[in-house]
Amino acid sequence: DSLQRAMRFMQDYLDTGDPSHLDFARIELPGCQTSEELEAMAGLVSCSFPDEFGHCPTNCGLKILSNLLFSAFLCASNFILLNLVMAVLMQELQAAIVVKEEDNTASVGALVTMSKAANALQSKLPVGLGVEAPIAKGSTD
Repeated sequence: DSLQRAMRFMQDYLDTGDPSHLDFARIELPGCQTSEELEAMAGLVSCSFPDEFGHCPTNCGLKILSNLLFSAFLCASNFILLNLVMAVLMQELQAAIVVKEEDNTASVGALVTMSKAANALQSKLPVGLGVEAPIAKGSTD
């Protein structure tokens, strides 16, 4: 167990005063110690600021800072995701508007072409053969 080896090196440092034992103890311990690890080393490590229960607090970071950073991360990630969703919606809306305008332009173009063809056809027909309104039966002239 690395904690036991670190405690042995720390005890050797306290007995001999040789700083190399302290360096070996630092190598054995991780970057931060939990409160349980600090309690296990209570005879070798002094606790300057005990918590409300008298235990040594962990030295793995500040709780308030971690809460603030986590909240900032959540806000930033939600902002980015909201922007991505809005960008996709705006792009789809713009594509729909372009398609609608193309459909309207094509419809108007088709109506204009049909109107020109009908006018050309009527201009080629002899007079009197065009489409006339039907005469009602029973009317006298």
